[in-house]
Amino acid sequence: MYVPRLRRIETILKEIKQTDPKTVISRWFIIQLIRSEEITQLKYGDAWLINTDELYGYLSGNIPQDFEEKINPRHINERVEIPRLRWHDDSVRNFKRTHPELEGATITIAEQAFHSDKVFKTLNGHRWIINYDQLEQEVIRILNEKQPPS
Repeated sequence: MYVPRLRRIETILKEIKQTDPKTVISRWFIIQLIRSEEITQLKYGDAWLINTDELYGYLSGNIPQDFEEKINPRHINERVEIPRLRWHDDSVRNFKRTHPELEGATITIAEQAFHSDKVFKTLNGHRWIINYDQLEQEVIRILNEKQPPS
């Protein structure tokens, strides 16, 4: 049985920053997700809580499945790990420097991967936030497709 991990925004941010010190996620960004109804906040006593699996699932681009409506309005039914979220510009420009082991990983390839439907992205103000884990996987997939068979 799935039991949601309900946390306050401050607790979630602390957890995210411990797991990923370079994260670009902020309190303001989470509040914007709540206001735009991308994620749900729940009132418990005098505290407003967020289902961490719903937040991490949203940030990973996962689509929820059926579950208990009252405690889980977005139908989250699995645990989701914190994705590494980065600014688009920094990630794409520095991809080759960050991954010297990936021969052929250019800015053009990283930008092509960014435009893939397999990479979660969301606009925050005038800047794109991307799921860096998915960007890496997509770059590797693109590079493997370009490799001639041995």
